[in-house]
Amino acid sequence: MEQTVIQIDDNALRDIELMCERTKIILMAILIALFSSIFFVIIGVILICSYRRYLKLRHIKFLIEKYRKEDPPNKHLVFLSFCNSDRDFVYRYIIDELKDTLSERLDASKDDIVCIGDSHFEPGRYILDEIIRCTESCCVVLLVVSEAFCKSHYCDFEALCAELEKKPIILMFLEDVDPKCMSKIMYKHFQRYTRVKWTRKGDEFELVPSWEKVCDSICAFAGANARFAKKDNKVEPAPLARI
Repeated sequence: MEQTVIQIDDNALRDIELMCERTKIILMAILIALFSSIFFVIIGVILICSYRRYLKLRHIKFLIEKYRKEDPPNKHLVFLSFCNSDRDFVYRYIIDELKDTLSERLDASKDDIVCIGDSHFEPGRYILDEIIRCTESCCVVLLVVSEAFCKSHYCDFEALCAELEKKPIILMFLEDVDPKCMSKIMYKHFQRYTRVKWTRKGDEFELVPSWEKVCDSICAFAGANARFAKKDNKVEPAPLARI
């Protein structure tokens, strides 16, 4: 069998060394580009989070100023929607804490901060009309969700009104709810929004996240809508995503 002999001279060795150096340079360039991209992504995320935080604080400050001037953007800050089956839990764990925290945050009276059907529906009126009226009179709608809530036609109508009125919506879950039990509008909210949840530790119930964070979100949404409201009181979409 005939063997092929390849002669390697100084030029060939130099070419091989240059190829190796070129490979190293290319690898270094790729690594530098990769780390630079990661660095700029991290910086971008930090800037976005900082800007969102800045907007949130600015909206809250705007709302606080409105209340200090006794010029709230709506008659009520929150419309609290819940099922009558959950009434005992709501009155024991939610209403007072919600009123106290919001009142302290805004340095305002507790009387008209939270709208509740039990207290604010006018006797003798059509229920659906009262739901619409109370939804319109609030800045934010807080839905206290349970399986009983998802089965209630009135609660479902309240969720629909919040959607039609383009009100910011906060979901507060009392328990795990099978999405199959939800109506189309509730399932849409369930997929779209982050959620607040009650957890049980022994005999005690704990809200996650805290009341302070929940109420800050309520104030931020209300402040955003008030800041970007038109003179004719029709609200433009506020540039604020879920907080």
